[in-house]
Amino acid sequence: MLLKRLSSSCRFQCKPKEGDEIISHKVPGSKYTVSVWNGGVAQYRGWCFDLFDVSTGTTVNLPRDFAFIDVRGVAGPARSKLLILEERMGIPRVEMQPGMENWSAPEGSKIVLEHKGHASFEFTLPVRIALDQPVQFV
Repeated sequence: MLLKRLSSSCRFQCKPKEGDEIISHKVPGSKYTVSVWNGGVAQYRGWCFDLFDVSTGTTVNLPRDFAFIDVRGVAGPARSKLLILEERMGIPRVEMQPGMENWSAPEGSKIVLEHKGHASFEFTLPVRIALDQPVQFV
């Protein structure tokens, strides 16, 4: 599948580049997948991710009735709502263009995508054995 990805300027590789390995998690009962990629944060033992609309072939901002939750507390307190990278850098969410939100969390984080009125979807970010080794799934 050809992925249409928007590019943006930021400190990290905000969106996957052509040829990047993308790990996709289909969100059951929806038109979305969660895309996970290196994003230039491997040296910090992290991953970037976003929400991808399969029906349009584009990255989307997280709808208002959705939330990414870190259930293990790897990126903060347990059961904490994750903030987009841009919010953590001081950019108000209202200034974000469609499809430009970027999420990041440490490897090994167990993330839940909550959607009001629907079953939650859980995925775990891979753990790298070493930075120069292939991804290992836990």
